[in-house]
Amino acid sequence: MILLKPSPDSDGDVPLTWRNYKDATGKVLECSPVIVDANGHYLSIHKHVVDPDGTVHGPPGENSSVVCPVPGCGWHEFVKLEGWSGEM
Repeated sequence: MILLKPSPDSDGDVPLTWRNYKDATGKVLECSPVIVDANGHYLSIHKHVVDPDGTVHGPPGENSSVVCPVPGCGWHEFVKLEGWSGEM
C-alpha cells in the first residue's frame, strides 16, 4: 500500500498526491477525491470507498486497488489518502 500526500497546490498537482475535486465553477467537492498517479494522470475515485482513516477500497464487488484507466499506463496500487477527513 502506498500513502498519497495531499496536493500542496490544487492548481499544480504533483504525482502521487490527492486533492478534493473542484467543479467547473471552482467549488471544492469535499467528498470527491482525485488522485494523481506516478505518471501524472488524474484519476477520479468517486466510485471507490474511502475509510475514515483514508484507506481506499474498490467499488463493491471489485478489486480494492486503484487502476489508471489511461491505455498503456499500467499504474495499479493499493492506496491510502494521508490527511483524509471526508466521508464518501
